[in-house]
Amino acid sequence: MFNNILKVRNVAIVLLSAFFFSCDDPKDIGFDLSNSGNITPYYSDTLKVTTSTVLSDSAINANQNYVLAGMAQDPVFGGIKANAYVQPALTTYTDQVTGLPKIAEFTKKDNTVADSVLLWLFNPSTLYIGDTLPKTEYSVYRLKKSLTPGKYYNFNEPSEYESTPIFTFSINLATFKNKTGDSTRNYSVKMPIAIANELLTLANTDAGKDNAKFNEAFKGFAIVPSVNAKAVYGFNVGPGMSTIGLYYHATGETTSTAYFFDFSGTRYSGIDFNRAGTKVADLKKGSDEISSDKTGGLTYIQSSSGIGTKIKLDGLKNMTGNYTVNKATLEFKLDSSQVKKLYPFNYYYVLSEVDGRNQQKRVSNLPTYLTTTGSGFAGNPALMDSTYTVTFDITYFVHGLSQNKAKDNSLLILPAGLTANQTALISNDNLRRSVLRKPKLKLYYSK
Repeated sequence: MFNNILKVRNVAIVLLSAFFFSCDDPKDIGFDLSNSGNITPYYSDTLKVTTSTVLSDSAINANQNYVLAGMAQDPVFGGIKANAYVQPALTTYTDQVTGLPKIAEFTKKDNTVADSVLLWLFNPSTLYIGDTLPKTEYSVYRLKKSLTPGKYYNFNEPSEYESTPIFTFSINLATFKNKTGDSTRNYSVKMPIAIANELLTLANTDAGKDNAKFNEAFKGFAIVPSVNAKAVYGFNVGPGMSTIGLYYHATGETTSTAYFFDFSGTRYSGIDFNRAGTKVADLKKGSDEISSDKTGGLTYIQSSSGIGTKIKLDGLKNMTGNYTVNKATLEFKLDSSQVKKLYPFNYYYVLSEVDGRNQQKRVSNLPTYLTTTGSGFAGNPALMDSTYTVTFDITYFVHGLSQNKAKDNSLLILPAGLTANQTALISNDNLRRSVLRKPKLKLYYSK
């Protein structure tokens, strides 16, 4: 009996190797040695999938960790111009007693004088695209009206700003490095003293202790690149990162008091894309689609633009007879020839079911994601490995198709970011992008 089991095991190993190292028709690739002694064959098939690149009609980037500003000419995706719109807010901290967020009230003494006000910008060294050697010049304008609190702005919603800038500054990647170039740092820009005086008028008022009233009283800013800019930078507007620092003192005092206004209020990036002359030039309006047959078998993903890869599982309809799907995976590889240092690729990806308009499926107007146990409002992240390969487990989705529970046989691959609990959501606060080779649907099943 023991020798028989060894023979079965050896056959299984040989056939398993044959699957991975040949392109022949599917064969038995393994055996289940159950306690009963029954031998159940398992089969694998790499089935045909149809791929295309689609354009969503929205790519919301409001209130995320980064805002983008600059201009660049992506060799694959074309021209990009980004304005950052930011609405300063009173600092919020966590109350140690209640554990709830609390406003740090903005106050001043009598006869207070403004010393200076600085815009502090923080850029992690990996959040940029384009040529970062020459300096990019920016002009900062006042918005004509405050950004709407809590609004989820789309990338193509411009905000009007005044015609005359209030100050300018210039940066390149070296700006955010220390002297030895081995770490990042904040960079400060001096703002006009008139801004400091305007802020001081709000101290000791309702606007100094309530963010809604502060938002009404103090309009935010647009950070706009010059026409000769060659790079786009992402500024971290998370807590304790980019801020506006106001420094002031009362008459007779020899040291300044500082109050920092963060960007936890509404903020977003307004982005223009010029795809003329690229392989994705036909993506002009929401729901547009380009078959991979027209792009040499390649598909595309670009954060912040709404561009994603659509996968249609056509091959499943060719499977007939009684079978049980044990596992289904979707595997794709990055086109490594398009990996450019100045144009970073997406590390994380997430899947979503797609509706008839090539849009991410929604429930109660909230985007949903495919998970290994169904669909929900966050997905399971897939990470690009060292071979530029990403693998998704889509067993649950395939079960739904086989049982006619899924409405469509298509999925979207979208750029993702990780949440605090390690689930994934679509990421639109950067310009990372990927060019994908045609994926494989690997189906493991028993008859």
